[in-house]
Amino acid sequence: MAQKTDALQDIIDNLVDMLFGQDNTAEETRLVPIHDQPETPRQPQDMDH
Repeated sequence: MAQKTDALQDIIDNLVDMLFGQDNTAEETRLVPIHDQPETPRQPQDMDH
């Protein structure tokens, strides 16, 4: 069950980061590469909302 929760937390963190653009996921080093990459592909979705 731990792996399932971990995956869900990963998805939730990514969604929160996409929607709010906050750096509250910076604590998790595994998400650093996502912050490192340019968010150009996700900007259109952000503007759509």
